[in-house]
Amino acid sequence: MTLSNCTTCLLNDGSCTYIHPASGSRSAIDLSICSPAILMDLQWRFSNDQCGSDHYPLLIGIAYPKPEEIVPRWQLQKADRFEFSNLCNNTIDKDAFNGVQDQIYHFTQLLVNIATKTIPKSSANPRSRHKPWFNTDCEEAIKLVVS
Repeated sequence: MTLSNCTTCLLNDGSCTYIHPASGSRSAIDLSICSPAILMDLQWRFSNDQCGSDHYPLLIGIAYPKPEEIVPRWQLQKADRFEFSNLCNNTIDKDAFNGVQDQIYHFTQLLVNIATKTIPKSSANPRSRHKPWFNTDCEEAIKLVVS
């Protein structure tokens, strides 16, 4: 029976897992298999430290999704436009750039500082944390209990 005839999946990515001690030839003779139900939840890799063996240690772990990075956004509809304009008029003028090497960077910094003082940003914290274990089966179970 071959692997293609079974209901199992191969985790290996084709990397060599064995070095022959005499010839130094490499091969991928160590195979890691799993059920199709958990294939997408696993991460397969090998360690470069052979620990004195002719086989590379295989590392199989759970592939947790990376948490979403929430980037705060300017809330322009809540901006204090009068104060923004006032600070721009009082802060940004020709003299503010005398002797400055990178004038574009300096201008950007001035503008960002003024915006930070006068325009609020959205929160960087998500309202709800991602729960990798909460799937459609959980949703259906809750619907059955609630109804």
